[in-house]
Amino acid sequence: MLSPYVKMAWEEVKKEMVDAKGLDEGVADAIGELVRKKGYPKELLAELKTNSKLVESCGTGFEEMERLFQYLESMNILESFSFDLSLARGLDYYTGVIFEAVLMSDETSVGSIAAGGRYDHLVGKFSRREVPCVGCSLGIERVLTIMREAELEMVAEKGGKIRVPEIDVYVGSPSSGERLLNERMRICSSLWEASIRCELNYSLNPKMNRQLEYVGKQQIPLLVIVGEDELEKGVVQLKDLAKKKNHEVKFEELVASIKTILEPIEA
Repeated sequence: MLSPYVKMAWEEVKKEMVDAKGLDEGVADAIGELVRKKGYPKELLAELKTNSKLVESCGTGFEEMERLFQYLESMNILESFSFDLSLARGLDYYTGVIFEAVLMSDETSVGSIAAGGRYDHLVGKFSRREVPCVGCSLGIERVLTIMREAELEMVAEKGGKIRVPEIDVYVGSPSSGERLLNERMRICSSLWEASIRCELNYSLNPKMNRQLEYVGKQQIPLLVIVGEDELEKGVVQLKDLAKKKNHEVKFEELVASIKTILEPIEA
């Protein structure tokens, strides 16, 4: 595990690896060359894939990272991510991607506020069945303090009072597949950019009846549905659940259509 040493000069780390851990100096140099790499996800991944020995030893790792970066790109948030090969966590139970969330701010330097990763066998140690999971731990006190300060600043600047967030739009699909999952991510990203409160179904194989149950239970007023037919035509189905009306809307007109429907609701 190298993450405790990230603030040390590489020569100090190498010295400990060779002198204290007994690693061959050539092996330590090869590790050092890799763990000091950090950068834009897709560019760094493409660079690493030129290393045939690394590709051979990583198995499906490259394919999984490529899929992850595609999902992040579909949600228009890939620019907020950095691919850092020095990151290491819990090598005895993490089996896939690991991550840290770092607050970036001009006013404060908070550092990591959350971290976690994929572990396929940890739950099985405590039960009779294997349950692949992705887990994350939060520095909850730090996060709540930051959120509270941000809310107070916003209220002081704009006036009014702090309101509990609600969801106005749910984005779902009647059928399965990565193509539709990417489209749901793309739609949600465009709605978030327009300050429309929405959420989506992240499942590769969503069930329409469960999605409708969830929307009803949460009292979400609008439902956006995108299926294979809609993709081909460049449209979505926009359902106004309160008025029981359905509108076929072009993707580029979706934001305006949603805001028109929500305006009297939020007035």
